[in-house]
Amino acid sequence: MSTIKDALAAAEDALGGEQHTSEQLADATTAARRRAAEILVSYDDLRADGMRIQHRTLRTVLMRLHGVTDGEPAFNARLKHILSLGLVIDNRDDGRGRRTYGLVDVLELALCLQLQRSYVPPAAAVRFVTGNRAHLDKFWSEAPKGAAPRLYVEVDAFAAIGGEGRAGGRGSRGNEVGTISLGRMAHLGADAVPPSSLVIDMADLQRRVHDQLVRAGARDAVASNATRDEPVL
Repeated sequence: MSTIKDALAAAEDALGGEQHTSEQLADATTAARRRAAEILVSYDDLRADGMRIQHRTLRTVLMRLHGVTDGEPAFNARLKHILSLGLVIDNRDDGRGRRTYGLVDVLELALCLQLQRSYVPPAAAVRFVTGNRAHLDKFWSEAPKGAAPRLYVEVDAFAAIGGEGRAGGRGSRGNEVGTISLGRMAHLGADAVPPSSLVIDMADLQRRVHDQLVRAGARDAVASNATRDEPVL
């Protein structure tokens, strides 16, 4: 993961080539330092409510992670669809007010988007993440400690082809049950050719999420004229 020095360099880069006052630069530096420290602490308890990220920041981070420089409406629709599938619990009262997210929410959304880039259907990606959270949390927690875990995900569009699938007149990718798995598909015999695997570098994914959150915090500190004691993300 990035060091504080890296975070400060990222914050300076996040401000771009525009002219900024010394106070704005100080705000951005302090925001970057605090954001980097908050992220590292948040890995100690991934599902604590200590770190709250606004929706606009979440969108900016995910767009930058996946190289989206235009086509924001299409990306918004994709993000809205993932959220509608129940990946992130909406803790707002009656769904009102500004929605916020925790660190693990951003990580899981980033992972879902990575799976979609490999043509895994959104619903299958969400089921994969929600069904393997205990295992994935270990990955998220190990990377900041110096480990470099890689996630091997088997993708099998034929997984739904079986007695139950045929009985229901299905057997295509439209029946997404079992499309992806962390281990060898249970329906395969010993002599069957295993499906292809996706390899996701979890440490690299986390580092990039981390850096983008730091940069977003620096940008928001300048844009909102936040004080050095109260940076905004």
